[in-house]
Formats: sequence, structure tokens, C-alpha cells
Amino acid sequence: MKKQMGLILILMLFVSACSSTGSQESTQVVLTNDYAEDALSVEMQLVVGSLILEESDQVVNPELASSLVPYWKMYLSLAESDSAAVEEMDAVVSEIQALMTHDQVSYIAGLQLTQESMKTLLDDSGIMEQLSMESIGTGDGTGERPEGMVPGSGLGGGAGAGVDTEGMDPELVATMQAEREEEGAESVSANRLLVPLIEQLILQLEGIAGS
Repeated sequence: MKKQMGLILILMLFVSACSSTGSQESTQVVLTNDYAEDALSVEMQLVVGSLILEESDQVVNPELASSLVPYWKMYLSLAESDSAAVEEMDAVVSEIQALMTHDQVSYIAGLQLTQESMKTLLDDSGIMEQLSMESIGTGDGTGERPEGMVPGSGLGGGAGAGVDTEGMDPELVATMQAEREEEGAESVSANRLLVPLIEQLILQLEGIAGS
């Protein structure tokens, strides 16, 4: 009988937790990147936006900072891994958004960060000056994924990377190369900043948490 009561209590707590989570999710803002052609990826918006929250009225308090640090460390580990699945990384990003307040995520969403505005915000906030140029990197020509490149991003390498151009019309190859350089250069640059920016964010959050 006691065992049955225990199971019932566990079930009640589980249903209550699910109900509470569902209520929170229904009011929580979710970041998207469909507002502009050069919109930052959701994870990049979250990193950059979180870094500049301290300059807004939506500052992260010590308790929240302490809760966020393990998730960002987990994401950093996944970002630096060659075997991490995109689904795993997306799940961590979703958890981070869920931990943050509605107003904080709304503030970041309202920034509608793009490649260009990201550079301006990072320069104006002085964050770029804090980053080591060595950590940003530009690749060493070994064919390995540049530091900070997210697995599955489809970025990196030269124009036409991942495409077998043998036997193709040289003019077509040149066109593909030009289009890739034009459309992807800024995105590649942003993705290479991801890891050093996360590292900077972790340091900032740890400082807020007092750890």
C-alpha cells in the first residue's frame, strides 16, 4: 500500500511539473532567425545578446548566472567536439532560453541581430577588445574544422567545399566560388567567433555568480 501511495505521489509531482513547464513555455519567447537574410543563428543571438544584457535593464542576477554556467559549458564542449549532434546542441540552447526570463529573451529577440549589427554591438561594448585574436583563428590549412565552427553548420573550407567539382565547367565552378564567398564569408566569420564569445560569456556569468 505504501509503495502504491509513493507511486501515486510521484505521478502527481510529474504531472504538476509538466503542467508548470507547459505554462511557462506558452508564455516564453523563442528566438528565431527568419527576420533577415543575414540574421545570426539562434545560438549566436543568444550568446551576443546575453553578453550585452548587462548594459540593459534585464541584467542576469547571481542565481540565474549560476544556473546558466553549466549549460553554457556543456554547449561549449559540444561546439568543440567533432562528434556532437546538432540536435544535442539545439536542446541545450532551448534549455538556456527556458532558464532565462521572458523579458530577457524578448530583449534579445528585439535586437534582431545581424552580421553587421553584431559587429557594431561587440565593438561598442568593448567585448571585441577582450577577445584574443589567436582564439578567433582563421584556420591553418589542414582541412580541420576551424576553432569555434559548429558541427553541421555547413560552413568552413574554401568555396565549393563539399562539392565534387571534377569535370565541371570552369566558369560554373568560378561562379559557385564567387557566390559562396559573397554569401558565406560573413557567416563563417560569425561562427568562428562562437567559441571565444561563449568563453567570454562563461567568464562574465561566473563573475556575476561570484564563483
